[in-house]
Amino acid sequence: MLNKSEPALEGGLNDLVPYAKDELWNMESVCRAFRGTRDTEFRVPAADTGKELFFRERELLARWTSMTHPLQKALLKAIREAMAAHKVDRLNLRVPWGSEMRVIYIREINSDGCLNIYLNSH
Repeated sequence: MLNKSEPALEGGLNDLVPYAKDELWNMESVCRAFRGTRDTEFRVPAADTGKELFFRERELLARWTSMTHPLQKALLKAIREAMAAHKVDRLNLRVPWGSEMRVIYIREINSDGCLNIYLNSH
């Protein structure tokens, strides 16, 4: 049961069920995410289109999300325009990674604008 302890409300996920009116609510999936078990890549909304970006590696996700929203938007716009200009659905992008260079593999998943972004080419 949700308890009000000044100034915050306290409770567990089960306490949110009466308030979870969205048809997308799925208690099992929410619990799985917080347990740290996941079926797919990490996903975040793209700063430019709002479509999903999928990340396989936690470190890459952390570095990506350390960029400001406007910077992410500008980078994604450049990535998408370069891929469209060359009519490809994949971009192998060299980036500074600490004191070395690494390749980030970017793949358009579908024509809907979702991208898969990862460090390993497999």
